[in-house]
Amino acid sequence: MGNHYHLVFRTPEANLVEGMKWLQNTWTKRFNARHQFWGHVFGGRYKAVLVEGGEHLGVLIDYVHLNPCRPGTGEPSGRGRPDLCGNSRKKENFD
Repeated sequence: MGNHYHLVFRTPEANLVEGMKWLQNTWTKRFNARHQFWGHVFGGRYKAVLVEGGEHLGVLIDYVHLNPCRPGTGEPSGRGRPDLCGNSRKKENFD
């Protein structure tokens, strides 16, 4: 997963654009300063999916949590952290 990232979060206001702009600009500035690079770090605009809750949210959280453990992601399983690839979430109500 070295070429992208996944986030799941709740925003109380419709301000995802401002938050993602801040996150990606801040990350890019710090990354470039640290590695003495210049220019874009991310290849394109982020993808946002609205999830209302319920079982779909639980499946999404499982996907994000287990993504580094999937074969073919280009990363070692769990990046040396076996706790990342253990059981995912317990059955809960995500509403």
